[in-house]
Amino acid sequence: MTGRNEKCPCGSGKKYKRCCLDETNVNLVRPPRSVLVKAALQMHQKQQAQQRWVEQYGHVRPILSTNNWGKKFIAVRNRLVYSETWKFIPDFLLNYVPHVFGKEWWDSEVDKPETGRHPLFQWRVGCLRRRQAGLNDGVKRVVAPDGMTGAYLSFAFNLFAIEDNSRLDDLLLRRLKHPEQFQGALHEVFAEATCLRAGFTIEREDERDPTTRHA
Repeated sequence: MTGRNEKCPCGSGKKYKRCCLDETNVNLVRPPRSVLVKAALQMHQKQQAQQRWVEQYGHVRPILSTNNWGKKFIAVRNRLVYSETWKFIPDFLLNYVPHVFGKEWWDSEVDKPETGRHPLFQWRVGCLRRRQAGLNDGVKRVVAPDGMTGAYLSFAFNLFAIEDNSRLDDLLLRRLKHPEQFQGALHEVFAEATCLRAGFTIEREDERDPTTRHA
């Protein structure tokens, strides 16, 4: 190691402290300008993306996804789901509700007459038909939204936000599956997801406990 008062190893004839010592110290603690510019740009882009997410979806955790081995992987709280057919988040949301409700429940709805099926099942069928009729631009299928697709995808995202940012209550899920209890449970999903988006945390009361008063 060159001493401060020794001749600089660069051959200038100056003392090391008056020549390359400052540059060496700068290089040790300060990366090149190009690296700093790139890091600042990436940080700015990340902050902008986070701001756009909050403006559109609120203060819930963004959907964590990655593409590997020809599949799209998505994190749902503490588990991973994946598919070879998902390209975009709406593709995932289309299949999220059947996954949560379970194959047995979904198969039972298939066996019913079309007019007697659960509203969620009918919404999803409407989404699939709308998607099939959309225009393919070579990269993605462009679909003009309607009330049925909006209702289904909004519900799917709200349910996902509840599971991913809080916990999905089994009692609420059973009520969602029941056609006669669906509308009330649907309102609860909307209310809970809205609170989560606003930055609140959720603590559920046990309404079956008769020793405690409930709202």
